[in-house]
Amino acid sequence: MSKKAILIIEDDNAVAEMIGEFLLQNDFQVTRASDGLEGVEKAAAMPDLILLDLGLPKLSGLGVLKKLKSDNNLSAIPIIVLTGQGDSKTIFEAMDLGSYDFMIKPVKLQEMLDVIMKAVHLEK
Repeated sequence: MSKKAILIIEDDNAVAEMIGEFLLQNDFQVTRASDGLEGVEKAAAMPDLILLDLGLPKLSGLGVLKKLKSDNNLSAIPIIVLTGQGDSKTIFEAMDLGSYDFMIKPVKLQEMLDVIMKAVHLEK
């Protein structure tokens, strides 16, 4: 069985590095994008899941979410929002736009892995 591919769209290099290393250790393929526009471009490669920060340069995370969910080819990709913006308005907007789940940073890596495993239909 081939490894599941995850795209991390995160502008904080330390956060992206930590999450990326953790996912590599858990047998995922990892691709990274550091801004919203790059994230939309890299999503065209059809990853199995996207981890999306909301506070991104060039195109906000909500903007990325809108673009991907309105694209018939990309709309089925599960997107988990990872952000420091935990207010209920932001959570509601992300979920309303089609986010699979929403996690507040700093995220607990094991909890994030549990959500990812469910989203990509893998057993532990």
